Amino acid sequence: MRAWDGLEWQKHVQLLLKRHYGPESYQDIPDKHVGDYGLEGFSPRDCVAFQCYAADEPLSTEELYRKQRSKISADIKKFITNKDDLMSILGDVKIKSWVLVVPRHESALLIKHADKKASEVRDAKLPYVDDNFRIMIATEDNFAVEAATLRQNDLAIIEINGNVKDNELEQWVAKQKGDLILNLERKIGKIPHIRSGKKEFVFRDEMIKRYIEGQNIIKSLHDNYPDVYNSLLKLQFVI
Repeated sequence: MRAWDGLEWQKHVQLLLKRHYGPESYQDIPDKHVGDYGLEGFSPRDCVAFQCYAADEPLSTEELYRKQRSKISADIKKFITNKDDLMSILGDVKIKSWVLVVPRHESALLIKHADKKASEVRDAKLPYVDDNFRIMIATEDNFAVEAATLRQNDLAIIEINGNVKDNELEQWVAKQKGDLILNLERKIGKIPHIRSGKKEFVFRDEMIKRYIEGQNIIKSLHDNYPDVYNSLLKLQFVI
């Protein structure tokens, strides 16, 4: 699971929502001027409000739950207390759902906490809240099509790990059979400026390391961004 920076996650979620709704059905709420009302934006069409949050990882499930629970509590308090400002922003829209969008959601207890806070909002009888108001938890999976579209059009930041671990090179060499390593060493030996025992060994290991990095990148794409991986396969066939 990618460890998102809070600002990066906010920008990413805004792009997902804007792609999902289009300019006529989604309004973002910038927080740089005047303040934060506990909302990143809302859809007047669907009467849904959105807030996003990415906790500093790595965290255990319990730690993540506590941080996300605190986020809901803090922002729902703003959603209730900023009554006058939100009436001006939302107009005649009555919010049916307040959705917290997070990179990962792993606790049923968070759903229980969200239900408790939703009850508090309903009890407040706010003019911009529907009688059946609910609080929901969402992840990028709820916007899978939009996320894939952003990646396909180079509008999303993707994190690919191709790093080679300390013992990975030795393990790869040990597993090889046949003439693959010998053939590599033979070809390296024909390169004039590295034709010496030590240089050949260093260069050989560097070439193998680059190959393993490439394989790790392909695996990372396959595991984390299957849409980009499939596009890469199609590109290979076109070439």
